[in-house]
Amino acid sequence: MSSEPCPSCGGQLAVNQDGWKICHSCGYASPPGVVPAPSLPAQS
Repeated sequence: MSSEPCPSCGGQLAVNQDGWKICHSCGYASPPGVVPAPSLPAQS
């Protein structure tokens, strides 16, 4: 998968191992879009 532009500042989003899309330029973070992630850790 290629990187996506940040919807907030247009910078490059990085995806961490938990699936969160994080922009290192402005601090924007988007949770994984597969399922609404609860605060508690899911089984791994």
